[in-house]
Amino acid sequence: MKIFGNEFEVEGFGLSFEWDYESRMPPDSMGFYRDSGALAKETEPLYRMYRYVEKLDADAERLAKEWDLNFNLTLLRNGDVGGELIKTNGHLHVKVPGMDDSFPEAYHVMRGKLCFLQMHQNGKIFRAISAAEGDTVIVPPNYAHVLVNVGQGPLLMLDANAGESMRGGHDYGFVKDRQGLCYYLMRGMEFVKNPNYTEFPPIKRENPRGILPKKQLDELFMENPAFLEKILKNRIRMGEESLFI
Repeated sequence: MKIFGNEFEVEGFGLSFEWDYESRMPPDSMGFYRDSGALAKETEPLYRMYRYVEKLDADAERLAKEWDLNFNLTLLRNGDVGGELIKTNGHLHVKVPGMDDSFPEAYHVMRGKLCFLQMHQNGKIFRAISAAEGDTVIVPPNYAHVLVNVGQGPLLMLDANAGESMRGGHDYGFVKDRQGLCYYLMRGMEFVKNPNYTEFPPIKRENPRGILPKKQLDELFMENPAFLEKILKNRIRMGEESLFI
């Protein structure tokens, strides 16, 4: 597989090119999983984050600075913690300046199978989006979101963000304060209610909408950075419906 023209592979629980990464160890995810006792017994990294991979290519790095966009890779191992499928730590993004909406984000599945959990900050909408290799999923404004590995091997995701969103940091407390989203995704694809909530909206099971061209985010960016920039800064609408509703 390629990213910004560079060939690489997933090797075990790592990538074949040299790049700094952050590991999310079990203590880093304490407060996000249903079973804290089971999490405390884990010893291996849950996932790894490779930041700012646009720097792999000089032209991509120049364009990313010009349009103030950033690209990252996230590698999740498969398996479960106390029956709950391995996931990322959920969070909300910061607000777009001058708006009441948070920054969107785009994720592209490069390897594996994903269930993307998205919960509106008002607690009234919960989406479970199933995606596989080649799919791109948008995180709409004002949605807390969690990547869940539902496959038999590592899940590799490429994400694209507005630089201002990255610099502003993410609000993890929104999810951590109630020990996760309002539903947990368990083995067997079973959803279990989080008792720290009082409202449980219907689970909207969805597939990716296909509103973006069927291309990797890095390829789309190199071909049309202005288009991706408008999406990631919440400045574009498509057809009669907002891109993010």
